[in-house]
Amino acid sequence: MSKLDKCALQQIPRCENDRPNTLSKFGVIMSGIKDRRVTVMTRETVAIKEISEVQLVDEAKSWKEEIVRYLRDGVLPEDPIFAKWMKFKATRFTLVADQLYKRTVDGSLLKCLDDEKANYVIREIHEGSCGNQSRGRSLAQKLMRQGYIWPAMAKDTMEFVKKCESCQKYASLMHLSATPMELIKVASPSNQ
Repeated sequence: MSKLDKCALQQIPRCENDRPNTLSKFGVIMSGIKDRRVTVMTRETVAIKEISEVQLVDEAKSWKEEIVRYLRDGVLPEDPIFAKWMKFKATRFTLVADQLYKRTVDGSLLKCLDDEKANYVIREIHEGSCGNQSRGRSLAQKLMRQGYIWPAMAKDTMEFVKKCESCQKYASLMHLSATPMELIKVASPSNQ
């Protein structure tokens, strides 16, 4: 301030403060360049005038699509072996309001999830509102008790637990020996 001849402070509304904010950040970045002259050029007009719309062309297929198509529309896959397998597999599933459920042996229904929803449910059951830091297989069992299922559930839960820092830090230690147990051979006394 001592190097300036005159100084005035003025409050600027946040919505009008973009340029000064950018300029102040630029000044901090350039503080390492002391005596060099830097020319900053700004563009007064917008470079992109028209808004382009981006559309998703290829969406990842869900494991449920073929089963849902068969149950809802009766459409089987073209491959005859896969079609036969689909007929057999579909008997265990049912559609309720366009949502796929799998029937268990005792007759209860498990909601079928795709990968994105499955990841959310794993996080919620593991550490969210339902969570008590369930681990590995117990996490998969807890998911089934909560009424969810998907084909790679056991693998997904095991991988999630492997990535969970608190599970790795505070998991109860396994009391297993470092090497496989070996039988001790006991010689019986011989009758002489």
